Amino acid sequence: MDLTDVQGLTHSIIHSFKQLQFSSKAQLAFLEDFYLLVNDGIPANRAIEMMAQVTQGITREVALSISQKISEGQPLADGMREWFAMNVVEIVRVGEEGGALAETMKSAINMLSQRGVAMGAFVGAIAYPLMVIVIGCAVMVYIDNNVFVQFRAIKPMSEWPAAGKQLVGLAGLIENWWWTVIIAAVVVIAILRRLMANYIGELRPLLDRIPPFSFYRKLIAARFLETLGLLVANGVVFKSAIKVMQYQADPYLASHLVTMEQLLGTGKTNIADVLDTGLVSGADLMRLRVMAEVKGFEHGLIRMGIRGTEGATKTLKAIAKVVGGIFMGIGGLIIIVIIRGIYLTGMAMGS
Repeated sequence: MDLTDVQGLTHSIIHSFKQLQFSSKAQLAFLEDFYLLVNDGIPANRAIEMMAQVTQGITREVALSISQKISEGQPLADGMREWFAMNVVEIVRVGEEGGALAETMKSAINMLSQRGVAMGAFVGAIAYPLMVIVIGCAVMVYIDNNVFVQFRAIKPMSEWPAAGKQLVGLAGLIENWWWTVIIAAVVVIAILRRLMANYIGELRPLLDRIPPFSFYRKLIAARFLETLGLLVANGVVFKSAIKVMQYQADPYLASHLVTMEQLLGTGKTNIADVLDTGLVSGADLMRLRVMAEVKGFEHGLIRMGIRGTEGATKTLKAIAKVVGGIFMGIGGLIIIVIIRGIYLTGMAMGS
């Protein structure tokens, strides 16, 4: 490894650390300030330059980085790619290309706000039960390696009660294989995220009916309806709006957008018929079918998208409560195993 490689690696590590500093909360604050400037009529490039001049710390570095990319001729969305979540970047890209940057920025702000609330609720619901499980597992291992060592000197394990043997078995399992649980959880989450965003095979319509795929579909549908409504409300032709949204959309959304474009090409005129690809729910399609007959349906799209995002947030909160309840149940079982194991084994030592 030569000096250039070392410098490149160092730069990557420093940049990764800065990206961690630019948290979701910092991203939201940045977008809110940027939106206020753009909404006041200031061009996007000038708004970024102003933010670079008046802000400090990581926010200033982000603004300078985006400003440099814009000065090199790159779109605003490409400049934001290194710092912001990909779905935020794509929402901004759609607004930038569709001439509705301020409106889509507001949509991105709402999305980040809802995501922050949802993730906060999720973490809050599972943090305590998870801590109970971790502490319980640590106590099990401690008892096996410190307390039960003395019990083994008094009486062989073959004469121990079943509760004591169970505690020892679980403690050994935890001590030797705890890392597999973490790896398995990471692998499962990574596979699910990839499947939800990329899998478009024959089984996808069936998967979209069950969690977590159904939750992902609702979230994507809500974001799609709101963005589509914003573009149409700002004068973008419906067909062009569908085309613009295909740019760098994930394969799942892109497959639906392509199908919508094909339906438009077959002469479908009612928006509900065009959007009937399995992404938007049947209830929302019924509303759209009625709304399409009146003027201003694009504002209805926006409202439906906002309500859909709020509904997805509520669903995530409900899921968090269920998962937290399951974890709490597991923690309770661990505590019972510990108490029974110590009590019954201790009683056996005296007999």
